[in-house]
Amino acid sequence: MKKRTIVGMSLLLMSFHSMAKSGYYRDPDLHDNQVVFTAEGDLWLHDMKSAATRRLTTNLAQEQQAVFSTDGTQIAFTASYEGATEVYVIPTAGGLARRVTFENSYVYLQQWTRDGKLLYSTNTRVGPTGNWSLKQVDPVTLNTEEVPVADAIEGAIDEASDTLYFTQFGLQVSRDNARYYRGGAQGELWRYKLGSQTEALLLTDAHDASAREPMVAGDKLYFVSNQNGNDNLWVMSASGKNAKALTDFQDFPIKRASLDNGRIIFQHGADLKIYDIAKRRTRTLDIALSGDFPQLRDNWLTKPTKYLTSVDFNADNKQVILTARGRLAIASTDGKRLVEIDTPAASRSRKAILSHDGKWVYAINDASGEMEIWQFAADGSSERKQLTSGASISRWQLVLSPDGNKLAFDDFNGDLWILDINTGDTEKLYSGQTEMSPYADIVFSADSQLLAITTSKLGDERQR
Repeated sequence: MKKRTIVGMSLLLMSFHSMAKSGYYRDPDLHDNQVVFTAEGDLWLHDMKSAATRRLTTNLAQEQQAVFSTDGTQIAFTASYEGATEVYVIPTAGGLARRVTFENSYVYLQQWTRDGKLLYSTNTRVGPTGNWSLKQVDPVTLNTEEVPVADAIEGAIDEASDTLYFTQFGLQVSRDNARYYRGGAQGELWRYKLGSQTEALLLTDAHDASAREPMVAGDKLYFVSNQNGNDNLWVMSASGKNAKALTDFQDFPIKRASLDNGRIIFQHGADLKIYDIAKRRTRTLDIALSGDFPQLRDNWLTKPTKYLTSVDFNADNKQVILTARGRLAIASTDGKRLVEIDTPAASRSRKAILSHDGKWVYAINDASGEMEIWQFAADGSSERKQLTSGASISRWQLVLSPDGNKLAFDDFNGDLWILDINTGDTEKLYSGQTEMSPYADIVFSADSQLLAITTSKLGDERQR
């Protein structure tokens, strides 16, 4: 009887343990041994000593950009509880969140200063689109003052020297996710002595990359840069000299980095990692979420068609290939079952089309890490083939020639290509379409030898 009890308790403990699951963690901040982050749209607290993790918020709106107060007793964050995204403050122990900004626009939370004020950026200033400014708000009195620097979207105040380090421009202004960018919109780091009449000093004039997320500690300025082709941690002197990389991730970019007592916490892929400055070592936090996970339950969809992203009929209109949430399936009018297309695991497909004989499905798929063109068996079997390689930018759409031997496709560069399905050869046919816009029409001639297109060029938006 005693053995049965022990076995039963062991199984019960195993079942409880299995309720904890890993998640997708974002927007971390660190204070001593406490980590706050966003997962499942809510704020969570993780204790690095005990490994305990608890949910802090449960509102239906998404909470992001959490920042600890300097004493760790409060957490500021952004949420759209009442319409626009604003800054709210909640006790670390839990309680009612209180709104402290009223910008009615985009808000990026930056820092909680030692005198109890919150530094944030917003684009509510009158002027051109993307005109950002830094502000400070007292969360008690709600008094707000603007920091006198132009086009600043990020900032960090070194209170020992009363100096502001800030970011001008950067792809975060347009919310672009480009991995490697050079051009007029790349982020620049500046230094400004608060309260002075001296002009701000550019720190990254010799740093040929987009820099962002300044973090200051003593005479060192830590930041995120894409100089090595991906967003990684970097450090330079507070005067902008001797910049060098601290990490060399090539898979996922570093996001939302913040500094606490010689440690930098950041998001990398779905994980949270901490870089120890003194030890020059990075470790991944072992975090598990507990809860009932209602999003993992099977749900009956009463309106499944709202998830469709594209449809394509075969020549006799008796079959249709459906693309929904990155998955592919073929439906028929003859009463046959729905055929799910066997695409690579953990990949997403888009813009699928059927071959004229109904034997093949052609789609743009990201299994290789880039948006390449694939051929899949239409009967649901595992036969499949990647037809293109070496993509450096996303593709828009696929058009099959009447003879079934060629695929025309366009890309985000505004280029038009032709792919020979049998040989795998690709050829660029035309350039000049406005970037980031698909060709309005791509039509083959009946003999598959000619293409007619409708296009618009940059600076001349009239379609021709």
